[in-house]
Amino acid sequence: MSITSSREYRTWWDMMHRCLDKKHKWYSKYGERGISVNKRWHKFENFYKDMGNKPIGTSLDRIDNNKGYSNKNCRWTSFQKNSNNRAVTKYITFNKKIKPLTEWAELYNIPADTLYRRVFKLGWKISKALKCPVRGMRFIKSRRTVYVRYKGASVSVKDLANEYGYKYTTLWGRLKHGWSPTKAVTTPLRSELKWH
Repeated sequence: MSITSSREYRTWWDMMHRCLDKKHKWYSKYGERGISVNKRWHKFENFYKDMGNKPIGTSLDRIDNNKGYSNKNCRWTSFQKNSNNRAVTKYITFNKKIKPLTEWAELYNIPADTLYRRVFKLGWKISKALKCPVRGMRFIKSRRTVYVRYKGASVSVKDLANEYGYKYTTLWGRLKHGWSPTKAVTTPLRSELKWH
């Protein structure tokens, strides 16, 4: 596998482009907002030397969301912890405890998007939103984005495909045919199998 197809390189490339490329779709939330990349990390080799291998099921997270990308402010963390650290994280108070919406969703074993929709779109009371069973929902569609439960968090199929180096259509096809998310991201493509 070439360096440019590695998970670490794709993460580095995404980080650089959303902070420096004005045409990138997320530039307004990063570069335009003043989120920068430490000069040392403008070279992939330095980024990789500081961060090491990217553990499966993690993404690059800034510890302080108002500071830029550097070895002192970044870590590999789970999708859920990363989403909890975002500036747009929603918090819910229930039984006198305040937690990010994603944590409540995990505690009550329901998709975070379902909980968000129940509380913030449909206006349900928190207790009902948390305790009402979810009717066999495996995929959650939010406009044009499709989410799936993976490792206790609600993750978009697109993000999961990027994370594991699959085409969106390949991963979505597997999921639609009843594959579990874990099987879908760990089963090699047929083209890879013929060399083994």
